[in-house]
Amino acid sequence: MNPKAWLISMVATLAVGAGSTHAEGTKPVATANIACAWSLYTVVQVFENICHAGENNEYRIGLDDAVRRLETRVDEWSLVEVDKVKKTVVPLILERVVKDPEQCHRGDLFDLAQRARSQGPNLIRKLVSEVLAVPRDNQINGCL
Repeated sequence: MNPKAWLISMVATLAVGAGSTHAEGTKPVATANIACAWSLYTVVQVFENICHAGENNEYRIGLDDAVRRLETRVDEWSLVEVDKVKKTVVPLILERVVKDPEQCHRGDLFDLAQRARSQGPNLIRKLVSEVLAVPRDNQINGCL
């Protein structure tokens, strides 16, 4: 799967997974996909580290905190191989930006990062807290 399709799949899965499902007349059951949320925010974090190295502001602090919190849970629950994903994502994004430095100013990775920036640190923290509050039994699987 090409990287753009992969990112779009992650965003779509995260949006669906963060919703709730229920039978008529019953209370909604919150579902989430912590591994997918972690993957999504990790992609944004790597992009920001490459394209905005040295930037230190509330957004970046909030983003880094979100990735750390999600990664801790992903690792605790052994949902994915964190190190393996990182070893794949970092070179993939770096290669794209080296081949086309304009990726820092346009394109799917830029758009994804801009979306995270528009959320701001407080909303990112809130969304991550909501995802982390969902018990393991209500986690949905797969980002694709």
